[in-house]
Amino acid sequence: MKILRSLKKRKLSIQNFFFKCMLLSNVNFVKSNNKKIHLNWEKNQNKVNAILSEIKVSSESFSEVNFTLNCNIPKLAWGLKIAESSININYGLGVTCHSKGIVEGVWDGEFNKFDYSKSEHVFGSGLTIENKNLIITPPSHMYECVFLIKNKVTNEVIASNSLAYCLSFFKNNIKSDDEVFEDIRENNDRQTKLGVLGFEPLIYEHDSFNLYALYYHNFSISPEGVKLESRLHERNYANFESYKNFLEDTLSSLIDNGESQNRVKQLKAFSTLSKGYDSPAVTCLLKDIADFDCATINVEVNGLNDSGLEIAEKLGIDCISCEHPVGSNIQNLGDVEYSADLVEISNVFFATQGLGDDSVFLSFDKYLDDKIVFTGALGDTIWNANNQPPNGIPVRVLYGKSLTEYRLKKGFAHIPVPTIGAVFPVSIYRLNFLSDMQPYSIKGNYNRPIARRIVESAGVSRGMFATEKNATNPHITNTKTLKKHAFYKVFNDYDFSDSQL
Repeated sequence: MKILRSLKKRKLSIQNFFFKCMLLSNVNFVKSNNKKIHLNWEKNQNKVNAILSEIKVSSESFSEVNFTLNCNIPKLAWGLKIAESSININYGLGVTCHSKGIVEGVWDGEFNKFDYSKSEHVFGSGLTIENKNLIITPPSHMYECVFLIKNKVTNEVIASNSLAYCLSFFKNNIKSDDEVFEDIRENNDRQTKLGVLGFEPLIYEHDSFNLYALYYHNFSISPEGVKLESRLHERNYANFESYKNFLEDTLSSLIDNGESQNRVKQLKAFSTLSKGYDSPAVTCLLKDIADFDCATINVEVNGLNDSGLEIAEKLGIDCISCEHPVGSNIQNLGDVEYSADLVEISNVFFATQGLGDDSVFLSFDKYLDDKIVFTGALGDTIWNANNQPPNGIPVRVLYGKSLTEYRLKKGFAHIPVPTIGAVFPVSIYRLNFLSDMQPYSIKGNYNRPIARRIVESAGVSRGMFATEKNATNPHITNTKTLKKHAFYKVFNDYDFSDSQL
C-alpha cells in the first residue's frame, strides 16, 4: 500500500509539473482549458434545470405584485411569497425598492441603473420583475445564497435571502424534528464543495416542503417554471499587473456603488486585518483607492498573536483593535464549547446553513453597521501557489457560511475579495510561476506569491506577516445542540401578520 501511495503521489507530482509548464509556455492553453469547463458546465446546467422544473407557478400570480416595507424584519432581509393569485414581497429598511424590484448590497455598476442582474459581481441579492418573469439574483460567491421553498400542500413558493425566513413558515411542521437543521447544513455543505459549476439546488426534502439553495447564477421564475440563467464571466490575466488592476477597478466600482448619493443610506468601506496573507493583501488593495475603516482582533491563539496593528502602522492607516468574543488569550480555537452567555448573543450565527463560527465577527460588532466589509476569505484557495485552485470558487471547508443572518441584521455587504474574477482560476494560478513573481515565492506549504507581492509592494516588510498560519474562527463543538434553539429564537424576527404576506 505504501508503494502504491508513493507511485500515485509521484504521478500527481509529474502531472502538476507538466501542467505548470503548459501554463507558462502557452496562454492559449488557459483558454482551451476554460472552454472544456464551459462544456461540462452546460451539461450540469441541464441537470439543475431538470431539478427545478417541478416548481410551477400560476400565470395569475403575476397579475398582482405587492411590495411591503417591513420595519420589523432585519434591515437587509427580504422575502417573497408566490400564491395562486398574487406575489407578495416583504423587505427590510435597508433594502432598496425600485420600479422593477428590490436589491440589497452592492454590485459593480451604477447604483441608480439597478442592473445587478446583468452585473458580473454582486455582493448582496435582489429581485427583478418584468412582465411575467421574476429574476432572482444571489451573491457572486458560494458563502451565501438565496433559499427557495416549494410548499407541497398549498403549491405556494417562498424565497428569501434568509434561511430562517423560509423555514419560519414551517416552524410547526419541523418542531419535533431535532435533525432538520443539521441535515440542511450537511446537505448544503456538499453543494458548496461543488462550486458554481457543479452544485445541485435541492438540499432538503420534507413531507411538507422542498428546500432549494440558489447559488451565484440568476434564476428566473415564470408560469413556464423555474430556470437557471447562467451568469458566467471568463477572465484571463496576462500578468500580475493586469490581475491587480482588475481587482482594484472592481473594488473601486463596488465602493462607488455603495457610496452612491442616490442611496437612502450610504455604505462605507471596511476592512478586517490580521497578520496572515489575505486580509493584509485586501487592505493594501484598498489603501490607494478609497477611504475605509479598518479593524483587527488582538488575540493570542496557541501563543500566536494575530493582530494586524503593526501592519496598519507600517501602511500609515488607522486600525481599531478589537477583542475576540471568546477572550483575549485562547489555548485552542479548534475545540471550543460555547457558554450560555455567548450562545445568546450568537443565535444569529447558528440560525444559518453554517456552523456558527462567523460569530468571530462579534469582535467588530460596534463598527459594522451599514458597511461594505472586505475580507480575504478563500484566499487560501485562490492565491495558494502549491495547489491548483478548483474551478467554480467552491467552498470546500465547513467554515465561513454562518454570516448571513448577522449581515442582514447589521446592514452590511460582505465581499470576499479573492473570489472576484476567479470562477476560472487557472490564469490566476499561472501568475505564481512567471519570472517576475519568483522574488515573492518562498519555500514551504504556506506560499502565496500574489498576496505577498501586493503586501510587500505596499511597503510591509517580509517577516511582519504570513510567517505562521493562524486562524481566529472557532470550531464550536456544541453547534448541533445549539442550532434548533437559535432558529426558533430568530424565527421571531420573521413573525408576520397576514397583511404583510
